[in-house]
Amino acid sequence: RFRRRRLSFSPSLLRVATGCGGGYSEGHKTLPRFPRGVLNEWLIGVSAVDAAAVTTAVYQESLILVIAIENGLDAPQTATMLEDGLDPAFAASYWQSFRDEFSQFSGGSLETLEVGRYEILAVDDIAFAAVEVSGREDRSEVMTRSADSVGWQVDMLATVGPAFAAQLRRLAEELPPGVAGDRVREALRVSALPALRAAATRDPGNRILTADIERLQVILDQAAATSTSTTEG
Repeated sequence: RFRRRRLSFSPSLLRVATGCGGGYSEGHKTLPRFPRGVLNEWLIGVSAVDAAAVTTAVYQESLILVIAIENGLDAPQTATMLEDGLDPAFAASYWQSFRDEFSQFSGGSLETLEVGRYEILAVDDIAFAAVEVSGREDRSEVMTRSADSVGWQVDMLATVGPAFAAQLRRLAEELPPGVAGDRVREALRVSALPALRAAATRDPGNRILTADIERLQVILDQAAATSTSTTEG
């Protein structure tokens, strides 16, 4: 059984650690054009346990990579989730747990959070936005990501990047050759690296995070070079 982890709201970031599932399609509806809009949609959707709305509001590959790390999924399991998405029944259960744990451990509710200003960041030719969120006494940021096909979405990995960088690096080191490993490597390159770099822009003094990002890039580059050599051979 997959684990669900605790959500806590702190001055440094909104941390999420999650469980997992496996077939929820994106494209529930057109996303809000602006970062504040999608973050408000996410908060409202989680509060109402509207799994379809929340799934649309969240960038799925980053979430699935977080899920894979938290549950120690292997390459075939992770690749399957990346292809199929989250199971609808699990998504509803997960977001209900997310909402309830937030209330339990923060002493407040998602409805009390206020969405404030945002700052646009350009990372690897991708637009991210750091959106200010404040509770009773705490102030934090949630990272959103823009994609031409769907608009803005909440990026969980960019939001919790520093907590997962070393584990993502180890995941990359342990990936096997083959189709499943290649699919996960693609997600690490396309989704994880930009998300981690976006997180690093908000924490420029974090040398450990910077080193993990650099090492992850090297691992992925080496794997790509090996794959190219094998194909040419």
